[in-house]
Amino acid sequence: MLSTATRNRHNVESYLWHAEAIEAARVPYVWPGLPTGSGVYFLFEENRLAYVGQSRQLDKRLYRHGFPTRTQKPVPWLTHYAVIPTPIELLDPVESFFIYLHEPPMNKRYWPLHPDAAPYLKPV
Repeated sequence: MLSTATRNRHNVESYLWHAEAIEAARVPYVWPGLPTGSGVYFLFEENRLAYVGQSRQLDKRLYRHGFPTRTQKPVPWLTHYAVIPTPIELLDPVESFFIYLHEPPMNKRYWPLHPDAAPYLKPV
């Protein structure tokens, strides 16, 4: 029987998409029509990855990124997004992996790397 840590590592690995797969999943930011469910998301300014986040309710979180004020004017920089549908229990390690891998400029601080993501990052 596999340990919980081994099962988590195996599960995490299946959500660590290559850059090409994330690029292929990138779509224009249009509301309504945002995805539902939980996942790790990537926000783009044109072709540049600007932010990595996670949410249990993607449609609501992505909407708040696009329309952050009561005026309901969309933010001009958010042009595209991509989503990796991810189970709630794996959101932290998957998000942590991509933040540390890509260092997006709008992720202002990089909290400690999640221990389940650490084995997939090569030391520099």
